Amino acid sequence: RLTVLSVGEMYYVLTAAHIIENETEDGPKEKDHIFVKLTRNSQDYDLKVVEIVFYERAIDAAILRISIPINMPTTGLNKVRLLTTSVNGPGELCGFHRGEYTPKHYAFENRSATTWAVMNIQLKVQGINPIENFSGTSGGGIFYADTARNLYLAAFMSELTRYDGNNNEFTCLPSSYFLSSGLL
Repeated sequence: RLTVLSVGEMYYVLTAAHIIENETEDGPKEKDHIFVKLTRNSQDYDLKVVEIVFYERAIDAAILRISIPINMPTTGLNKVRLLTTSVNGPGELCGFHRGEYTPKHYAFENRSATTWAVMNIQLKVQGINPIENFSGTSGGGIFYADTARNLYLAAFMSELTRYDGNNNEFTCLPSSYFLSSGLL
């Protein structure tokens, strides 16, 4: 999973570093071996990775510069911002369960610096297998929206904290980790 945003005329993907890690786990894959698909207005677009501009496995953060297809709508990509302060209240993750193509929206609450929890479902009670259903959500963003409809990336998914789904908790790393790239 990923977050796409624009900085001026450039477009970037923010994601977890382990998503683009090579097989030997000592660095990122070559850019030509990283495939990015984005769904906008119910249509899929293949985005080309132009450059890996930031990769830091120690903090599990990566930024890719991408080129977008000419026919892809870009409205709203300039409204994504990084949240660099703490905000109380729920955030939202929009993502896809494995093998499904309808987006799911989950309300999340911040429980600690790196722990967020799903609020609107009970994974264990509802029989949802977290490993099966949330596999592939790493790198997805948790957002706050302001009254002007700007989206603030507060955190990004890294992993489940308990693989049995108890406590509905996920390890989510702060979006400020991307600031060390010097790009944003």
